[in-house]
Amino acid sequence: MHTYAPLPPRLTTKADVFAFGVLLYELLTRRLVTWNDDSAQAQAYERSVRGGRINVKRHGDESIQLLAYAERVADGYRPPIPDHWPEQAIALVEGCWAAEPSERPAMEAVQQTLAALMKDRRLLRQLEAEQPPAAPEGNTCACTIC
Repeated sequence: MHTYAPLPPRLTTKADVFAFGVLLYELLTRRLVTWNDDSAQAQAYERSVRGGRINVKRHGDESIQLLAYAERVADGYRPPIPDHWPEQAIALVEGCWAAEPSERPAMEAVQQTLAALMKDRRLLRQLEAEQPPAAPEGNTCACTIC
């Protein structure tokens, strides 16, 4: 008799919407989302990962930190959204980041919202008004390219 391993969750376009929300956040803040975090919550997740199923010697500290960050996101953590953003931009990013994939907008709706934002010069000036603070030293990009 054969036994089968459980299949991973099926990825849908709603995963792409979440990823687009991260990209949009990075574009609007002009900063990369980072996973190198010294907060107490991040350290607690890292301790949990280290004490669990990951071989630290094999995977290394950066892999542990990245996995801990992924678990935080899965548990609902999202980077803070700047106070100066227009409500339409906040709603769009938060909608893309909805914990439940079925609650995320379709990409067509995202495109329509972005097109409307681009036509509103007042909103664009509001997004441009504030420059982001300098990134803390030692933060590492969470993308897979860098």
